[in-house]
Amino acid sequence: MKCIIGIDGGGTKTYAKAYSLDGKFLGESKSGSSNLCSNSYESVEQNINILFHELAKNCGELCPISICIGTAGIRANNAHESIKKMITSTSGCENVLVLGDMELPIYAHDSNQNAVALISGTGSIAFARNKNGKSARVGGWGHIVGDEGSGYWLTARAIKAVMRAFDARGQKTQLTKLLLDQLNCNSPQDIITLIHDNFNKSQLASMAYIVDIAAKNGDGVAIDILNEGVDLLFEILKTAIQTAEFDNEFGIIFIGGVLQKSEVINSKIKGLIAHHYPDAQIINQQKEAVDCAVEIAKKASLTL
Repeated sequence: MKCIIGIDGGGTKTYAKAYSLDGKFLGESKSGSSNLCSNSYESVEQNINILFHELAKNCGELCPISICIGTAGIRANNAHESIKKMITSTSGCENVLVLGDMELPIYAHDSNQNAVALISGTGSIAFARNKNGKSARVGGWGHIVGDEGSGYWLTARAIKAVMRAFDARGQKTQLTKLLLDQLNCNSPQDIITLIHDNFNKSQLASMAYIVDIAAKNGDGVAIDILNEGVDLLFEILKTAIQTAEFDNEFGIIFIGGVLQKSEVINSKIKGLIAHHYPDAQIINQQKEAVDCAVEIAKKASLTL
């Protein structure tokens, strides 16, 4: 059966959905990571093969005429060509569009409009594309050197503040009790042992909400952390807008748990946007990444 396929190639899993040309959902499949920055070529190739093997098991024999994948790690050497080669080889489809995962919501958006995606979840990045096709990517360089204003960044800043207070180098903060309770620790020293032994980047990012709690209770340290996070997120947003050369009317797509769940950050960054870009339309992204990929694959199929 002729079909289109959209794929979300995440850092921990790869998720595919197949649809018939008349829009009927045919099935889905999942496999391991397709991120070439953090996995070997052989591992990613195996995961792509598993993905399509499971999709065939779930849907029957498919003949994809258009496939779109948005994948993490697209900045790795030759990642674009490598991923396309793997998918073409496995699926038999020549019409394969490979995008960075941050590009999916922009390419799924109305191509006749200027739009920028501001993403703050585990990491952070801004990706802008104007109606003439000029694009700009700002940030997204990983938690070691970037990801400012992200969930990981907020939690890391909170832990640093707690340890500075413990050393008597910084202000006392409600974040200490909140973190101790969250992690079931008896002292700040226990926090350090626990996070190094048992927590990955995503798990640390998931605790960022405690900074919001402390800030709402008037904690000055937490308020300063959130204010800095807002300034840094707005900086990457503004730079992407300027580089992509937008005119006054454009959409700003909010993506990620920090922007959508942190009331403090959401409110403050909306205030900055209203002040600097009063004609911009803010859109809270509800569509899943894999569904954005399906939409792009569908658009690509109509040009064949």
